[in-house]
Amino acid sequence: MQAVDAVAAQPGSKDHTVQSEVARVVEPTLEPGERLLWCGRPTMRPLIEGHELITPLVSLVLAAAVFQALTPSIGEVPAQGSEPMRLLLASMMVAFTTLAVWTPLRNIMRRRRSYYGLTETRAIVVERGAGGAVRSFPLAWDAVANLRLGSKSVSIIFELTRAAHFEREMGFEQLADGMAVFRLIRRLQARSAPRS
Repeated sequence: MQAVDAVAAQPGSKDHTVQSEVARVVEPTLEPGERLLWCGRPTMRPLIEGHELITPLVSLVLAAAVFQALTPSIGEVPAQGSEPMRLLLASMMVAFTTLAVWTPLRNIMRRRRSYYGLTETRAIVVERGAGGAVRSFPLAWDAVANLRLGSKSVSIIFELTRAAHFEREMGFEQLADGMAVFRLIRRLQARSAPRS
């Protein structure tokens, strides 16, 4: 079996301590005989990348439009019987504003609970806490692994899930060492390619 260079931190460094903590979370998910080549976490800075701003911006624009419809012109007295409509509009404004604030906060909180691992055959995402889960993505030669470059980090996307009107990218999000991890993934995928 061909050797693959793993991405590792220097012993005694802060990164090594983080990797040790992540390894303790990810290792119980390994299959017998599986070896952890890399482990890591998203950057802990509360980064909000450009693609994550779409929902909050649209929500704020809609909230502003609803607020405008709610506010009568200066000196104008609200029409008789308009209270139910005003209550509906106020509820919509609260909902849009809540969505605008909640979406980026939810993503930041999810990343804070995420731990990542890479073996010779699969990528592993462990989400701890309430609603936590373990997801596994095969690293076969034909498996999807897309790169998304952020302003200060790199994400590696293995799957796009759709629920209702929302899409969620599944994979390793906001890695400081994302390019090195992506190169490792590509080397692992190349090893599993069929020989002709």
